[in-house]
Amino acid sequence: MSKTRGVSLSAGQRRFVAKLTQQVARMVVESGDPNRFDAEAWVNHWINEPNAALDLRCPVEFFDDADGRTKIVRLLAMMQSGAFA
Repeated sequence: MSKTRGVSLSAGQRRFVAKLTQQVARMVVESGDPNRFDAEAWVNHWINEPNAALDLRCPVEFFDDADGRTKIVRLLAMMQSGAFA
């Protein structure tokens, strides 16, 4: 299993992180300057940090079920638009 800041991720969770990385990369292309932006490093950091929109829980804590993963995908989309969850 791969690890993200000390947390072991299953194969399915790693695929989800890859999906989030693609989503963030698209967001940066659409809304910012993708030069020298490392979407993978950003996602790996972000998923392990407490988030106010998640009641100070880390996004990685929501990876175990479909509803949680949907919540994380939507949170990223709201971040792009400037909306707060």
